[in-house]
Amino acid sequence: MSISQIEHPTINTSSFEPQNRKDGISGLMRVRNEEEFLAATIESWIDYVDELVIVYHQCTDKTPQIIEAFAQKYPQKIRAFHYLPHVYSFCTKEQVELDVNNIHSFVFYSNFGLSQTRYKICVYIDGDCVGIPEHLKTIYNYLKQNHLQNTALFFSGVNLYQLADDPNYYTNLNCPASGDGDVAYWTVSPRNIFDKNAKIPFCEAIQFEGLTPYYIGFIFWHTHWLKKNAFSRNEGRELDGELLEKLNDIEIRNRNRELVLLSQKFKQENKKFQNVSCQKFFLYFDFASLPNVIALESKLVAIHNNLGYTLEQQGKFDEAVTCYQKALELQPNCAEAEVNLGNALNAQGKLSKDQQAHYADLNHKLGLSRTIAGNFKEAINYYRQAIALDPNLLEAYYSLGNTLQEVGQWEDAIASYDQALKLNPLNWEIYIRLSQVYQAQNKRAEAISVYRQALTLFNPHYAKVVSAYQNAAITPEMLVTPPIPQGEVTVGDYQFPAIPPVTDPEKPRPFWTVVIPVYNRTDYLLECLASVLVQWTGAEQMEILVMDNASTTPLFDLVNSIGGGIIRYYRNQENIGVLPNQNAGISLSRGQWIHILHDDDSVLPGFYDRLQQSLQGCPDSVGAAFANFEYFNEKGTVTEKGEVISCFGNQKGICGNFWQQIGVTCPLQMPAVVIRRLTHEQIGGYYPKLVCTPEWEIYKRITASSNWWYEPESLARYRIHSHRQTGDDLSSGILATSIRQCIEISESYLPAEYRADITSQARSYNFNYCLTRAAIPLNSGNVIGALRMLQEILKLDSSPQALAKLFVWLTQDEAAPLREEIIAKFLPVPVDNTQGNIPTELKSLQIAIAL
Repeated sequence: MSISQIEHPTINTSSFEPQNRKDGISGLMRVRNEEEFLAATIESWIDYVDELVIVYHQCTDKTPQIIEAFAQKYPQKIRAFHYLPHVYSFCTKEQVELDVNNIHSFVFYSNFGLSQTRYKICVYIDGDCVGIPEHLKTIYNYLKQNHLQNTALFFSGVNLYQLADDPNYYTNLNCPASGDGDVAYWTVSPRNIFDKNAKIPFCEAIQFEGLTPYYIGFIFWHTHWLKKNAFSRNEGRELDGELLEKLNDIEIRNRNRELVLLSQKFKQENKKFQNVSCQKFFLYFDFASLPNVIALESKLVAIHNNLGYTLEQQGKFDEAVTCYQKALELQPNCAEAEVNLGNALNAQGKLSKDQQAHYADLNHKLGLSRTIAGNFKEAINYYRQAIALDPNLLEAYYSLGNTLQEVGQWEDAIASYDQALKLNPLNWEIYIRLSQVYQAQNKRAEAISVYRQALTLFNPHYAKVVSAYQNAAITPEMLVTPPIPQGEVTVGDYQFPAIPPVTDPEKPRPFWTVVIPVYNRTDYLLECLASVLVQWTGAEQMEILVMDNASTTPLFDLVNSIGGGIIRYYRNQENIGVLPNQNAGISLSRGQWIHILHDDDSVLPGFYDRLQQSLQGCPDSVGAAFANFEYFNEKGTVTEKGEVISCFGNQKGICGNFWQQIGVTCPLQMPAVVIRRLTHEQIGGYYPKLVCTPEWEIYKRITASSNWWYEPESLARYRIHSHRQTGDDLSSGILATSIRQCIEISESYLPAEYRADITSQARSYNFNYCLTRAAIPLNSGNVIGALRMLQEILKLDSSPQALAKLFVWLTQDEAAPLREEIIAKFLPVPVDNTQGNIPTELKSLQIAIAL
């Protein structure tokens, strides 16, 4: 996916400083359930901003799919973020009461989006604000040549309405304009960001204080009232007194419509319709300057396109072509209508070879959009149509194979991948996908054969060593893990397992040691091993250690099937635990840099080469490094990008202020991290007493003594699947315990100048993180796990503000089982009294839970 998933949002306030921004214009969109006009809005603005940052949350319609499609269409311009924490929207009581620095506040959510923009000028765009291209182009060209400073250019849009069975557009005399001083192009600074609206507290607002205001008039169509279900902004929540009166006044003015036809005569007669207090900018678009409304004909386009498809299925190709052409007259860039037109013409034999290739490409692209939307059946049809038009279109075979694999049509997927390999036998990803299909069918021998074929083809070093190993008829050797010297290293107030110095240090050492811990699981091991072996360039550069933690059935034969002669396999005589097994691998290593790679993860081509190029020339102060990464699922499909790029940007090198990020939360994932062996020798290995957060702790321990190197390219993949431990850890409350312990441990070695601030931030942030997930154990019926989680989060943060958040959460329906448990155990009141608000006695909850 092209959308960054933001589970732990943070705001880098320095991003608001003008000196940290580039000359140019950022568009900012905050959207939720805007599928009806979102596409039209994006298309209308995209050419008139230098970037478009889109942040969305809690969508229940196709908004995410639309955003994903446009992010792929405009990858150089659009950066999209799915904000995962719950957000209390504007016009809600919670938004009024929440602190603006709370991640659930709409203000914080808005400023998070703003913090992702990179240009000095920003323009805020709603998902139903379809821009007027003629006006936007004029503004854009002016701002590109004239850099504004400390200025806000306010603008308006026209509220559009339509009547049933009437294609004309109207506006409302009682409320003709949207935007009277709340939306603008403005120059961003720390003073000019979002905050609560001083005049209307249930809304947020950009703070324009200190900026010179001008008004530039009408530049967009406001399509909110054209939506099928234009709803009240209060969304059924209760506001009190003056707040409710203000909201009702806004609603009344919009709903008590006095509609007038938006004719050219009417526009000319009311050219000064909008009355804004600030002076007009010399670029000014009055009401009379509005063009005819021609960008909102999607309903008619859909009607003609669908009718054409129906006629085509009936064999009435001439009539179908006429319908498609009509749809394209209304909307020339309608991809579906254009593809259907090409397919109909091809069925009539009316396309040249070049035209067939053109329409094959369009079919493939439309198939990709359908795949993103989850409409696999349509996607498969478009891919097959693309292949029918151009039998040599490699991308169509590959995409078809992926989609067939997604829906479990294994044999057809294999056939599609085989055809793709005939067209291009040097595509590593195809071999991976083909092997995944064989493994899904429990055809391990076939999967191994594919991996060996690919590795031999792609890596001559592998081919040479494996061939020699096989020809020598060497009996495979399964090594027993030798005794590891036991010792401790003290960092701060804690003792960590010591990592002994490398044996025979005078002998040549490889640059890399890759340690792959395994225990019983085999589903993804071949893919993991292959991703490393394809990058292996000889024993002098890399050693690969597989550490089998006493699997029930040894995994040696499976590992040896593709790694014989290269991989060194150790088996523990008994299960020593996950982290001691990792520490044993580090202790046995000889490489200068250590990479722990779990058997369900993988690295992408170039991982070791890119990092080695950087790390060979980096200062000795660099003790660890990380790259960006991707999340992928059980079927091998990439689902989203990692959080790293949103935290650290696109510039590689030594990370500045790394404590500010890693001290509060951990955006890194293990397959993307490498650690200098000397660093381990100095600070020790993984801390076995931490059940759930050992990586976060050791990353902080490293930061206490070393710098980190950052590679922004996505070079690793972290798998999300049903066998992960995180869900169980949340359900039992253990994760909250480990988070709290991890914060307490690192507090002992944090630099004195950062200690208080970072620890406070970490406690507050992780209190919120755990509280938002406190319903997970309740949903699985584990009330005791939920109670344990509350005990732990109160140890994280027991401030009055934290307790207030906890009490608010306990009043929600999802917390009812926990309320009853607390009352039954600690309070002398009947369970029936739990209806409605929590009783006054719950003010003693902190004491009760602590018991």
